[in-house]
Amino acid sequence: MADVNYIKRRLKGTDAAVLGTAYQLEKRPVTSNTYEGRNPNAKTYEFYLDDRRAGRNDVDFESSLNIHLDFFRNTMQACSDAGIKHVVVIETPNTADVLRRECTKILLEGDVPFTYLRTSDEMIQLNDFTFESGIRGNLNMVSSLVKPGDDSDDLWDSFDVQGDSTGLGKTAREDMAAVAIQSLISLDWSKSRILDVRTNNLFIQTDINYIATKPPKFDKEWCVRSNLLASRMERLE
Repeated sequence: MADVNYIKRRLKGTDAAVLGTAYQLEKRPVTSNTYEGRNPNAKTYEFYLDDRRAGRNDVDFESSLNIHLDFFRNTMQACSDAGIKHVVVIETPNTADVLRRECTKILLEGDVPFTYLRTSDEMIQLNDFTFESGIRGNLNMVSSLVKPGDDSDDLWDSFDVQGDSTGLGKTAREDMAAVAIQSLISLDWSKSRILDVRTNNLFIQTDINYIATKPPKFDKEWCVRSNLLASRMERLE
């Protein structure tokens, strides 16, 4: 993620990209025979979006702020150079306020329209998630349009980052991933926005084997209940 030209080459032929703010970093030995002028004992960072199961955080988020900012800045420059038409930025749970503001500043100074996806809820993992269960949360989404020239500090000073306590207070990572994809399908790529997601409550899940001799077909939607996301996004800008 340190080489803008390398990222640009990997993005060639791509229309949209999804990236994060703060990554999980693991320090690993460099791959054999790829020392590139460094000694064989050199270390490099392997990074994961949000939280890898059984992973470890070798670098705490506070001391690695500049690493995350460099990742973000280089990726956005590569997206611009590669002609990416829209990016979805997922604010990961360990994103400090200073990182949120700096990433937004980079987005506002760039020329790639974006959807900044965030939640004030606790992000949880659904260990029993399956394709058939689909989207679990009854989601509430609020979209705030932004434009080049807006000030990042003014934007976040006026934004309700913490949200209210009337909802469930927990949003599934799987649901956030579905919102990211559906936003690319439903929303205008020429506009930039902050999309705030909160879970009101969970849908009741029923084992389909008990309600039908033939399981329902799922070939009409890319994700079960994605039609609910689509209908709600019709009212967003």
